[in-house]
Amino acid sequence: MNDLRIEFEWEDPRGAKGPELRATWAQLSISVDGKPVTRVWDKRSRSVRDYVYGPLYPLAEWIAAHWWALYSEVEAPASGRNQSYRLRHDFAYARQGFVLPHMVLTPWGEETLISWHAADCPDVGVSFLENGDVLVQSDMVRNACAQFVSAVCARLDTEKVRDTFLQNEWEAIQNCDAEERAFCETAAALGLDPFALDDRDRRRLVTAHRAIPHGLAGEFFAAVDFDSIDDATNDLTSCIAQVRSATVRLPTLADLRAKFPPLDPAEPPWKRGYKFAGLLRSHLNVGDSVLHGCSGVAIALGVDIKALQEAILLPKRPDGFMDALVGANQQGRPVFVIGKHREDSRQFALCRSLYEYLTAPEPDSMALISKTRSDRQRANRAFAAEFLVPAAILQQRLRDTVVDDEQIDDLANEFGVSCFVIRHQIENQNLATIRST
Repeated sequence: MNDLRIEFEWEDPRGAKGPELRATWAQLSISVDGKPVTRVWDKRSRSVRDYVYGPLYPLAEWIAAHWWALYSEVEAPASGRNQSYRLRHDFAYARQGFVLPHMVLTPWGEETLISWHAADCPDVGVSFLENGDVLVQSDMVRNACAQFVSAVCARLDTEKVRDTFLQNEWEAIQNCDAEERAFCETAAALGLDPFALDDRDRRRLVTAHRAIPHGLAGEFFAAVDFDSIDDATNDLTSCIAQVRSATVRLPTLADLRAKFPPLDPAEPPWKRGYKFAGLLRSHLNVGDSVLHGCSGVAIALGVDIKALQEAILLPKRPDGFMDALVGANQQGRPVFVIGKHREDSRQFALCRSLYEYLTAPEPDSMALISKTRSDRQRANRAFAAEFLVPAAILQQRLRDTVVDDEQIDDLANEFGVSCFVIRHQIENQNLATIRST
């Protein structure tokens, strides 16, 4: 099983300034799945080693300060906070003039992507040599970081260094009860420091949290910006009301739901999505058929086209923070609220919603479809791409191992999907190299 190891040996501080720096001077090595993240070329000794020297306090302090974000804040490319995301997830921002690698912790949900890359540190005469990315269970990442921070705090106590920011912050984190922990995770999902919110912002966040159903909260807070959280909360509750009150004739698709066993939660999200797309296509016996538009999806599912169109609603404010919401009305019929105007975008959002509906534990469960990169959104994107444009069929259409933008446009027109879907399949399935023109 892939793991994260943060290992160290205490060293002579050699006159370092500051009691917390002197107390925590060490030889530090970090590895992921056995791969040495801290492998460096030391220009002074002209040698390669798998560790760096420096105080551990800055890294421990940075981890504690961003503790909730490291495990609760998924990437949201469309959000305003995306520009500052790396500040809260890249170990290099804990350097404070010392040596640390560019290692980014990107939580997806149950798994965290750990990625690192080579970089020069000319001021200290070393260069990090390795590149890599590995998926690690989020609980294992959390435990490794917690053990590291606790060890640094224990060292400070042993060296009689008291009342530092790190010790106070870590004590506050450790003493959080379940309600406080839930609040901190919600704030961090929005890119906020839960301990730095004023009373007004705390009330706004609590109000939004109480208004959003529990099953939608995680995806909602990952997708929205705090500045617009009041409007976003109103938009989502309005969409929920649209779903519950809709009168549609679309069959429940319950028979289709019953045809497939539960998905294996141990598999990576994208693999679950791709696999389910293959199973569904095979069951529907659509072969190499191209599913043009929402009507093509309806034909493949064997449902009335008009009934499906009636089950697809527009939110009161389209093009907001969410791509779609899927749920069941009071009669148990599926309803899709899709905030897209272009036909290819609506088709993709519909297929992502269809995945959520067909794989939900209960037929009346609701799911939010957004632009975030959580486990859930990766799975439904992978399903939609493979359901609309199976990789095996797409590969047959490729004329070469290198494709350009014009060929992607042609393929998108042929399959009746957006260029994004074609790119997604080519890149994720390693079907060819994309050359920008």
